[in-house]
Amino acid sequence: MSQTPEGKSIVSLLESRAQTPIAVPPGAEFISFTAQTRMSGIDLAGGHQIRKGAADAIAQFVKEQRGAVPAEFQPLVDGVASREAPRLHKDFGLTNGPVLRLRPFI
Repeated sequence: MSQTPEGKSIVSLLESRAQTPIAVPPGAEFISFTAQTRMSGIDLAGGHQIRKGAADAIAQFVKEQRGAVPAEFQPLVDGVASREAPRLHKDFGLTNGPVLRLRPFI
């Protein structure tokens, strides 16, 4: 599991709401955040990849995986950023996930 404060708090919240422990799927590999990649995530068995991080880093990752970044991606990111939210995007493999505005919940 993620060892970052954010990751631990998300897991804790999910476990409390689901009233069950969260287990790491078999064959999963965590990808740590680095200053070079500016994203982190998890690779799941079967080839699914989940990433979170800087919007431009996620867009580049999608392109490197031979995916397409939708035209509405950057306007969505800019809209979130203009509301003083972090520029974060969550991507599920090559299917483009939602732009997320994160707020502290601890």
